Amino acid sequence: MKRAKTGEGERSMTRQTRRFLAAALAVVLAAAVCSAFFVQLLLIHGDSMAPTYRSGSLVLLEKRPAAYRRGDAVLCRSAALGRSVVKRIAAAEGDALKVEGGALYVNGEFAGAMPADPAALPEVVPAGCFLLLGDNRERSVDSRSASLGLVSQEQLRGRILFPARPGPQLP
Repeated sequence: MKRAKTGEGERSMTRQTRRFLAAALAVVLAAAVCSAFFVQLLLIHGDSMAPTYRSGSLVLLEKRPAAYRRGDAVLCRSAALGRSVVKRIAAAEGDALKVEGGALYVNGEFAGAMPADPAALPEVVPAGCFLLLGDNRERSVDSRSASLGLVSQEQLRGRILFPARPGPQLP
């Protein structure tokens, strides 16, 4: 039985298909590497960060920021809550904390209401720790609560990059 000769058009189509599949595979692998090590899309659940990030918002998470600083919105893994939460860094190591008249002050500046037991907070944030607050202070379970408390840098999973809309002013 003789094989029919393939035409130039069929060879070209096969070559084009292989090139397309190779390019698609390269894009998928690059996206997987980026998601695993550098950036990741994240869906926000809940309104503790409203109005900056509302439930259902998609944000871009930078997984390996050079440093975290006050004002950054971050993803924090909480074993006590059994999930990860997005909060804003209100105080970093060495910042002075004071609770007075139901309000929290960081380095002497107002940072939010303090309904939780103020005895749970130290006078100064320890080395390697952060105080996290939700932008929507009334609906946020954050460092003011014993279920989250101060968090270590190891608990932070990354910094929110996008949408790049600033939250409320923090001290």
